[in-house]
Amino acid sequence: MDLKSHQTGRRNEPTEPISRDALELSYEFVPAGSSREDKLCKAFSGVFNVFPVGVDDDFFDLGGDSLLGEQLSMEIEREIGRTFPISQIFEHGTPRRIAALLGAGLPADTVRHQGDGVLFVVHGRGGYMALRPEFHKAITSGLRLHMFELPGIRGDGPRMRSIDDVAAIYVQQVQRMQPEGPVRLASFCAGGLIALAMAAQLEDAGRKLDRIVLVDPRMPKRVNRRHRAEQRLAASKPGLAATLRYFMATGRSPASSFLEPLLRAVEFRWAQHREMRRIERDRQKGVRFAGRYDGLGLKDAPRAALVAAYRFAWPRPFVGKVHILASRDRYKSFSDPAEAWDRFAPNRIAEIVIEHHSDIGSESASLLAKRIDEILSPLAAARPLSDA
Repeated sequence: MDLKSHQTGRRNEPTEPISRDALELSYEFVPAGSSREDKLCKAFSGVFNVFPVGVDDDFFDLGGDSLLGEQLSMEIEREIGRTFPISQIFEHGTPRRIAALLGAGLPADTVRHQGDGVLFVVHGRGGYMALRPEFHKAITSGLRLHMFELPGIRGDGPRMRSIDDVAAIYVQQVQRMQPEGPVRLASFCAGGLIALAMAAQLEDAGRKLDRIVLVDPRMPKRVNRRHRAEQRLAASKPGLAATLRYFMATGRSPASSFLEPLLRAVEFRWAQHREMRRIERDRQKGVRFAGRYDGLGLKDAPRAALVAAYRFAWPRPFVGKVHILASRDRYKSFSDPAEAWDRFAPNRIAEIVIEHHSDIGSESASLLAKRIDEILSPLAAARPLSDA
């Protein structure tokens, strides 16, 4: 039995354990030398159904992929009693290295990185995203990957009610993990708005950020309506009629209003409830996105709150260069003046890299990673903006 067919079958139904010898790894078996390493080796064995697993056996060599990484991160979390981001599995990779990381006694997102720095990556609307192994392997510049995870989606955590709040948590992680040097930031799908909010907060903190990469982002309809309404309001004569038109389009006053926080709270709760119902309907229908993380302990409510928060996103314009790696499906929207990209990312460059949005995370993983690496690598960041 080859490893690939073994693991494909194992996800759907129980199979017989596979011997480590059958994998024909290029290095010798090394047993655990401590209780922590022993527990981690057993966690690897349980997830991969491979016996035994040594302390130097690599996640990818054992056949690891995104789904198995998700499962292993949950196993480690159950063991240590705190969040363990999947990005740390991809980066540290073996029971020995993970044990050393845990032995430092620090949360995983406080580990500081030296050398060429970190590539920080924002998830999409799901609040959680596991990058494929092909993506990791295509980053050849020396950057380390860190994937953000929505607070509260696993275990305890604060419930985020705005994109700015989410961005603030992620900026704190950036400051802890890489307190100096240029920040390299990318995002997937709806996470583009979080990335733009992070860019503003990082600049306020004095961090260098001359370019970011957004992978096929999408602007919420409500944000576009506000963008168009503000354009019309700016072109109108001041008065009650213009104010009423703006309110009808956006549900808010163009000036501050004591009613606005109340109206926003009501709309937020309505939008969150609607998203919760949609997630449940999709799960009942067997939609893969809705049920992908079932069994991993991920919560629906924080994801629904994130989707609701997108409706109110209004980040400060980012004056640096924004590279948009677009699907052919969405490419035209990035030059449409009715879309809010003109406001938030005036210096954007869009290029078609995939045919359909659904191609993200499949065969396109290596292509997207390579292009992100070309744009944000230390060498690229050292060049003038016009050269990238």
